[in-house]
Amino acid sequence: MVKQIRLNQFQLKESIQDLENQTNGIKTVMQLMGDSKNEIESTVVDSLITFVIEDHHFGLDMTTLQEALQNGELSVLKDNDLRTSLYSLLKYNERLEQREEIANYDNNNFNIPFLYKKINSRNISARVNGEYRAEIGYSKLETNNFESLFGNREFENLVESRLYYAKEMMTNYQKMESFLDYLHDILGKKE
Repeated sequence: MVKQIRLNQFQLKESIQDLENQTNGIKTVMQLMGDSKNEIESTVVDSLITFVIEDHHFGLDMTTLQEALQNGELSVLKDNDLRTSLYSLLKYNERLEQREEIANYDNNNFNIPFLYKKINSRNISARVNGEYRAEIGYSKLETNNFESLFGNREFENLVESRLYYAKEMMTNYQKMESFLDYLHDILGKKE
């Protein structure tokens, strides 16, 4: 179980860093709202748009803990603090996954459909991914009108909602990080 906790700690640190990058990208998008065309085109907007549509997926590896719960090993632990903490980890992870699911649902049902109508995602993919650019290339259809997009109140509201979710996820991930550190310390004393 200690090994699994360590792996989860490592994965969570990476997820927190990715989420920090996403949050900073979304903040930059918010700062561009209402800017003139020249200011918008001088910024790397394509890569910033990807931050707005990126889903949240942390996903702890709970295999060992789930097995211990299912076969009754968890209930016979003598250390009450450890047993309670492990049960709490299962519950907190479940709540975290539910929040991610809600945030991702909103993203996939509101942000992405909105952006599909407003931007040329093929061009964005081609600009940010060299392999895609070499294989597929740029669209011959209308290019992106970022001035119109960044002057759109609905887009601003969608981005603000995404920023809210990113900040909420950061708080949840940091709480999970503290919880995993605590469990690692308890389990380390048992070894």
